[in-house]
Amino acid sequence: MRTSVRKWGNSRGTILPVAALDQPGFELGDELEVIKVEGGILLKPASPAYTLDDFLAGDTQALYALTDEDREWDNMEAVGPEKI
Repeated sequence: MRTSVRKWGNSRGTILPVAALDQPGFELGDELEVIKVEGGILLKPASPAYTLDDFLAGDTQALYALTDEDREWDNMEAVGPEKI
C-alpha cells in the first residue's frame, strides 16, 4: 500500500486506503493517536479524554464505600502516642 503526503490547508496530510483502516477496525470520526516510532509512525485509537465532570457524574458513593475491614480500623481505639 502506498499513499502520498499532500498539502491540506496550512498543514500536510495523507489519505489512508480503506484496507489500511479496516485492519484495526477504525470507524469514521474516530480520534487517533499518532506515535513516533523508530522508522515511522504508529496510529492507534485515542484514549478517551475525561473531564472532572465526567468523573463526578459517576457513582461516587461506590468510590467511598467502606469495607468491614475499613470500619474496623476506623473504630479502633488509639493505643499509643498517635492519640490526638
